[in-house]
Amino acid sequence: MVNNDYLRLFLDEAEEIVDRLALNLVSFEKHPSDTDLLNEVFRDAHTIKGSAAAMGFTQMASVAHQMENVLTVLRQGQIMPEPALFSALLSGLDALRQIKHDVYAAGKESTYDLAAVVASLTGFSQALVETAAACDIAPSAASVTHRVEITLRTATVMKGVRAFILLKRLRELGEIVRCEPKEQDLTEERFEHSFVVEMHAEQNAGSLSEAVGQDGDVEDVRVTGLAAPTGKLRTNLEKQATERADTKQHSVRVDVNKLEKLMNLVGELVIERNRLANVVGNLERASKDNQQVQTLLGVSGQLGRITSELQQEIMKARMIPIAQLFSTFPRLVRDLAQNRSKQVELELLGTETELDRTIVEEVRDPLIHIVRNAIDHGLESKEERLRLNKSPVGRVVLAASHEETNVVISIKDDGRGIDREAVGRKALSLGLVTEEELRGYTEQQVFAFIFAPGLSTAREVSDVSGRGVGMDIVRTQLEKLGGSIEITSELNVGTEFVIRLPLTLAIIRALLVSVEGRSFALPIAAVSETRKLNPQEVRVVQQRDCLVIREQIVPLVSLASALALPSAASTPEHLVIVFSASSKVALMVDRLLGEQEVVIKPLGPFFAANRELAGATVLGDGSVVPILDVKGLLGLLRQQ
Repeated sequence: MVNNDYLRLFLDEAEEIVDRLALNLVSFEKHPSDTDLLNEVFRDAHTIKGSAAAMGFTQMASVAHQMENVLTVLRQGQIMPEPALFSALLSGLDALRQIKHDVYAAGKESTYDLAAVVASLTGFSQALVETAAACDIAPSAASVTHRVEITLRTATVMKGVRAFILLKRLRELGEIVRCEPKEQDLTEERFEHSFVVEMHAEQNAGSLSEAVGQDGDVEDVRVTGLAAPTGKLRTNLEKQATERADTKQHSVRVDVNKLEKLMNLVGELVIERNRLANVVGNLERASKDNQQVQTLLGVSGQLGRITSELQQEIMKARMIPIAQLFSTFPRLVRDLAQNRSKQVELELLGTETELDRTIVEEVRDPLIHIVRNAIDHGLESKEERLRLNKSPVGRVVLAASHEETNVVISIKDDGRGIDREAVGRKALSLGLVTEEELRGYTEQQVFAFIFAPGLSTAREVSDVSGRGVGMDIVRTQLEKLGGSIEITSELNVGTEFVIRLPLTLAIIRALLVSVEGRSFALPIAAVSETRKLNPQEVRVVQQRDCLVIREQIVPLVSLASALALPSAASTPEHLVIVFSASSKVALMVDRLLGEQEVVIKPLGPFFAANRELAGATVLGDGSVVPILDVKGLLGLLRQQ
């Protein structure tokens, strides 16, 4: 039975290595003369082979071993890099990813048909087998005692588990007779970054050094005879410990579930902070000169600041670089470009931008769909680009950046662009808009029809795009995350999709409003503006009350009537203009209660049919306030 801690470390490491291999293999295919990149790919293949073998995952180790053989003959210059070679390596990588996924789900390997993958890899590594057969060098049968001194990198994560894997690898090569420090101390991380193993083995010092030194976490390995003085060795270890005393590792791996629990606790703390601030405010108004009240006021303010800082730090701990998401796209672009016989250059910008790991996973599919669309029918064929005096190589730029409390992701191509007239005609044919309405639409409003179900302007339908269903799912998924998407395009110049997402989904800023004596929260991200209601500004357009705001007609709707609240004959005094995609509505409310950070609490399956509700929150006075889902609310209004 595999130790759960070791299995978790192995899976975390395998995830990082597989993602890095996918990125580096595609990059190496474009730059085959980059020996540093080749060496890094080789080290990663070797590391995952050794780790998988140490954990007992023989099929994964076998595939990685075949990949390592191919990379070895490539390093030796016995074969030349070619597209078929990289396709074979990437097929091997797909097998590694599938096995890793199954191990994560079941804790063990399944049974796989790897014959085709192994055969394609063996075809390129045959030169290595022939070279080994031609070298008439027999290993010495005499067992020799070696002293192996291993130094791990200072950035090694869970070095005790890494030491365990290295010891298991050495045991496959011989018999370990002594460890310094003891093996138990090594696996429990009671050592700096260096340790010594004495072992009997038939292999020579070079073979032992290579077997251990190719591990990605090994910084240095020295193999000497048993005669090496122990005192000198101990002195070297002490010296290395002293040199690294100020470079100890300052990071640890934390289970995502623990971060989720911490975030929930911080959310509860935010609620209690708001309640305390509300109570203290009432006390101050009642007894302004009371010294105890003033002291409590100071404590409440300090607690509020500490809670805010704690909230920010926990949110940062949940953040991961968007590079982990972007790293999957070079492989996707490479395969799709080859499938469509196009030349495509992908540029990744802002990979250091951080985003909540929950949002990273949720936004992956929408991004994949947009990038596929860009390559499939956004970029022209090589011949068409040459006729338009464009470079034969199409360009796709995937960029990320921070903008206030949002993360902005841009997908830009230099393809044929979107034909506004064609989109308008298609929208008319589907009955989405009238000719009169279409004449008054801005370019942004016309492009927004692309997200309508069934609307597509693709010249041909492929297995990737063109059916008019994907973009609707993209917008729905992004709005579910509290995000938005905008399109800008110019014919024969290119198209850009700009996605805005909140940094986190757990705590949001909301505008609190009062309607018929009840309070509701509207996400600030969906609020365009607020203003006083002036009856003289109201216009009737197509038998509906509307406002004209900056030359745009905005429907006027009572939030009370939209939510079917019993009327108390109150008169709305304020307007809140909310938006979703290109749709805007002016909601009439009785009062604006101000902005506030709120913790989103799910409502459960009982409220699943209420699309206008995104959740609920608890205010400082203990009252429960519904949080409105603007997209669902606008959908409800359209039905009404």
